[in-house]
Amino acid sequence: MENPYQTFVDRWTHPDYRPQPCTPDALDLAESQLSTVLPNSLRDFLEAFGPVSTNIELLDRIVDGELDLHDVSEFHNADDLVKESTAWRSLGLALDLIAFARDRMGNLFCFKSTPTRRADSDVWFFDHDFGTNESLEVSFKEWIGVFAHLPDS
Repeated sequence: MENPYQTFVDRWTHPDYRPQPCTPDALDLAESQLSTVLPNSLRDFLEAFGPVSTNIELLDRIVDGELDLHDVSEFHNADDLVKESTAWRSLGLALDLIAFARDRMGNLFCFKSTPTRRADSDVWFFDHDFGTNESLEVSFKEWIGVFAHLPDS
């Protein structure tokens, strides 16, 4: 069975510039500091691959294909889950959203805070130019799968 996380990382990150995976203890600390729990899907991704950054080919594929899709450029490490989420709240990020990644324009991908562990969670998009928080109506695993399975150009 294909792993969309591995496919995403293989297609859209440079093999020589892969970070260290996040440790369970670091993610536990971030959860404690944010008074939330991360969905298993995001924890699995960060524990396996860490805060990866994508290559420019992902953005090129989205633009060239005229796809209605926000690019993802980098995922946050455990410390940045806390720092980015709290810093952006004064600038319009909803108080119940936790930022886990950003696009090349600095907008954030988030999930809703919850006190109970879930297998997966819907992805939200915070547009800092407009101060809007909108659900992308797709789970984290499905969202990664969209990028993992973008058609070749």
